[in-house]
Amino acid sequence: MLPLFTLTSDAFISAVRRFGIDRFQAARIYRALLHQGCRNLETAGGIKLSADTRRRLDASVVRCTGNITRQAEEKALLKFATRLKDNAVIESVILPMHSHETLCVSSQAGCRMGCVFCETGASGLIRSLDTSEIVEQVYAARFLLKRPVRNLVFMGMGEPLDNLDAVLAAIRVLNDPRGFDIPLRRMTLSTCGLIPGIRELNRPELKNLNLAVSLNAPTDALRSQLMPVNRKYSLLDLKDALKAHPTGRSGQIILEYVLLKDVNDTPEHAHGLIRFAQGLPANVNLIPFNPGPSSAYAAPGPHVIAAFRHALVRAGIFVRQRASQGRGVGAGCGQLSTRHASS
Repeated sequence: MLPLFTLTSDAFISAVRRFGIDRFQAARIYRALLHQGCRNLETAGGIKLSADTRRRLDASVVRCTGNITRQAEEKALLKFATRLKDNAVIESVILPMHSHETLCVSSQAGCRMGCVFCETGASGLIRSLDTSEIVEQVYAARFLLKRPVRNLVFMGMGEPLDNLDAVLAAIRVLNDPRGFDIPLRRMTLSTCGLIPGIRELNRPELKNLNLAVSLNAPTDALRSQLMPVNRKYSLLDLKDALKAHPTGRSGQIILEYVLLKDVNDTPEHAHGLIRFAQGLPANVNLIPFNPGPSSAYAAPGPHVIAAFRHALVRAGIFVRQRASQGRGVGAGCGQLSTRHASS
């Protein structure tokens, strides 16, 4: 069998050689299937194959194995749930931007990192996704849901660096110019701070992949309360790993900071974040908290958020305040959940 969504074009070309398909024909078929979304091998790439070759190839190529079970929209935002072959369910989100759309991709069903403010982690980890299940989310968004997805953010369900081999294999497929053709500069991988994984990304071929780190607290004491990963990998160790990380074309590392009312939103916290960012090629994404149905936290008021942001700007830090999209349909940052997806 040929699991299409796990194959780069070179791997596909090599694999179909046994059917008597030459390199030129195979490259055109691959492009038709993954770049154009063609679902009929009879017309893929304009290549005329014998009936027997087409039958054997069609029987061997494994395409979508998941099933989109539910969709929820809020304005132009779309959240969709996919039921996988073992009945695990994941959620993905298509985010509207000014001139394109971004897909928020899941790398696991659930998560074992245990961040206390995150709905995904509340149910724990069901399992990691395989390469095909990660890539299939992009295929579904582009060709089944017909959305013009251009950018990818690995910020959906799960911790990408806790499933690094499958995520990197998916990135290779998604980056392939004969297929999905998504440049690395349009992909962002977000992590809670798994330092061994961050170091694994220090590869020349990944230099243009954007890295985001979910920070959320400027002290070890507070971050360890909010994010158990900090009990193993301290802020000092995390900063050292980020200093060593190549920034490629973007030139920046993104520090994500979820603002929690009366928890991490004071001027002292802002100054601590400034100190952490000093010496790093970093900008900051401020994310007002998106409450879930069982959340014990809330977002600060607008004036508190504005004061926090202005403190960073005065210190010379470039700051984006992320718009709170999708709150009403459980599609905001930190709201994706296996519990929602299964309902």
